[in-house]
Amino acid sequence: IIRDSLLGLRTAGLQLGVMVFLGCVCGIGYHTLSANGLLATPRSTEALDQAYAPMLLPTITVSEARRDRDAGAVLIDARMAADFSASHIAGSINIPVGTNDADRSALLAGIAKSRRIVLFCKSAGCGFSLESAKDLLRDGYGNVRMFRGGWDEWVATYGESTAVPTTLPSTR
Repeated sequence: IIRDSLLGLRTAGLQLGVMVFLGCVCGIGYHTLSANGLLATPRSTEALDQAYAPMLLPTITVSEARRDRDAGAVLIDARMAADFSASHIAGSINIPVGTNDADRSALLAGIAKSRRIVLFCKSAGCGFSLESAKDLLRDGYGNVRMFRGGWDEWVATYGESTAVPTTLPSTR
């Protein structure tokens, strides 16, 4: 009886697996080939592109971030304003995560869309810079690089920071 029960469970499991597989194939086929499918039109994939684009941006090291800053790149600190006011990387500007479109536009006024931007937040585990990257990409800034080590790695490496608010770098 036990053997028959196990054989019945095995058969039912195989049938379920085949049904799930066929359902996935049909779903993917529909969404790819149908005019109403999720993956059929550029407009329908735009949200996916915007959501995942920041993860595809070039990631740079702390030494590359410093080199870029020294070469005239704009360093954008995505940390909260209070953290930036307490201390920040010299020459960086603060555009906290969640800054509205109008304020972000005002802070970036005069900075060419093609200018190199290095975006960072507190540390490698901080997601603020990824969220801010979505906004910058949507605004048309195409030369964005991610410094994932952020504030913590910069201070550990260079110990260089300032408590005095800085102005925007020139628009070279």
